[in-house]
Amino acid sequence: MEVPEGFEKYYAVNMVLKLQRVIYGLKQAAVAFWKELLTAMMNMKFFRNETDPCLYYRWNEKGLSVIISWEGMKM
Repeated sequence: MEVPEGFEKYYAVNMVLKLQRVIYGLKQAAVAFWKELLTAMMNMKFFRNETDPCLYYRWNEKGLSVIISWEGMKM
């Protein structure tokens, strides 16, 4: 888990945090997952489709790769 935004000044860069309770099912969980998904897709050089934001694609030498995600929460 990463240090929550705004609390970076209280923890060292290499600090390990222990999660005391899960955030599954909370509104924050969906937002946290969505942010991680966007970061992961960008790191893998996938582009987000303008028409369908749940569709990510990437062209490479072997052809087209497509990943579809389903988001229960629209932002």
